[in-house]
Amino acid sequence: MEFSVVSGKAAYRLDGSSADYNRDEDLVMFDSASLVLPETIYGKNAAMLKDSILKAAFDTVAAPVEAMNRFFVETASEYGYNTMQLPASEATNAVGDGIAVVTGSIFNLTADRLTYLVTREIMAPADANGMTSTRFFTYDIDDNKIVTLDDIFTPDGLKMLVELIKGRALHLAPAIGPTEITALPADGNFYISLTNEMVFVYQSFEVGSHSQGEISVPFEGYQLQDLMTPYGLTLFHLR
Repeated sequence: MEFSVVSGKAAYRLDGSSADYNRDEDLVMFDSASLVLPETIYGKNAAMLKDSILKAAFDTVAAPVEAMNRFFVETASEYGYNTMQLPASEATNAVGDGIAVVTGSIFNLTADRLTYLVTREIMAPADANGMTSTRFFTYDIDDNKIVTLDDIFTPDGLKMLVELIKGRALHLAPAIGPTEITALPADGNFYISLTNEMVFVYQSFEVGSHSQGEISVPFEGYQLQDLMTPYGLTLFHLR
C-alpha cells in the first residue's frame, strides 16, 4: 500500500475583533490539519477514497495542499472579519482563540476492508463550546469501492433500521444517555469493527445533548442479517 501525507498549520488575526470582544488584541483563529491519504491499496488506485476523504475533511475536492489551504482561509473568514495571516513562525506556536483541527487516518484494516476516519474539531473564536464531528469511510478492497448503507441493506431493511437503532439506543441508555432517534445517521455514518460489529455513529447534537458527544449504536452483524442484501451478507461473512 502507498500513502501520502498532507499537513499544515496557519493562524489568522481577525482584524477589528478586539473592539467587539473588549480586548487589547484581536482574536486569532488557529487552523491545523494532518491526514494520511491512500494512494494505492493492494495495487489498486484509491483515488475515489482519497477524494471522498478530502471532501469530508476540507469541504472540497482538489489537490490536497490546495484543498487544505482553501479550508484554512474559509474557516478563518466565516466570522465576518477581514483576516490577516500570521507569519509561519508565529503560526507554529500560536494559541488560538478559535480553532479548526482536521485529522485523518486508518481506523482499522482487514484483508478485505479498510475503514478510514476523518475527525474535525471546530471552535469559533471566544466560544465556550466547540463542535467535533467524525466521518467514517468503509472501503471494500476487492471491489475497489466505498461501501454505503444502500449496499449493505435492502430497501425494506433500510426502512426497518431506524426503529431497530432506536430500540437498541434505548437499551443502551444507561451508558450513552437519552436519545431521540428518528432517522439514520447523517451521511450514512457507520463503521464495521474488527469483530464484525455494525456501528451506527451519530454526531454530537444529532440525537443527544452536546455533553453526550458522539453517540455510537452497535449491533452484532448477525443481528441484522435478515435486513441485508447478498453483498451485505458476504461483507459480514454471513454466507
